[in-house]
Amino acid sequence: MLALEPVIVERLRALLDPLQPDLRTEVKGWSEDGDRKAAQGRVLIIVRLAGTPMGPVSKVAAAVNLGWWIELRTKRAPIAAGLLDRCFAEVMSGLHGWSPQPAGGRQWMQLAYQSTEPAEGIDDGVFGLSMYFQTAAIYSGKR
Repeated sequence: MLALEPVIVERLRALLDPLQPDLRTEVKGWSEDGDRKAAQGRVLIIVRLAGTPMGPVSKVAAAVNLGWWIELRTKRAPIAAGLLDRCFAEVMSGLHGWSPQPAGGRQWMQLAYQSTEPAEGIDDGVFGLSMYFQTAAIYSGKR
């Protein structure tokens, strides 16, 4: 299931990189090494696993519902709200209803937007949003 993280990261990079320098973004996966500090005039986007709510289960298979947080962070500034607004719209149009390529040997369902919350655990002078998307895949059980 974690094999889906780099697939989502690459999707967002492919969508957002052509918009630079007008919309400056940096996309990182939670498992990637490196700096996670927001900068003025730039939106840092972090893709991280949110959890696995219970899906349908039988004796031979289980549907694993997988949630992903897409965190948008930037430094507080007069243009910050506008940057997050534009980034929110681009992420929404690029991920909601998108079917990821197979990852980890599984075909994943289309991503579906679920909610948005204020980003947690951010430093002073930084604010952001966390967008929650959900997908699912079938995992085989004992044969």
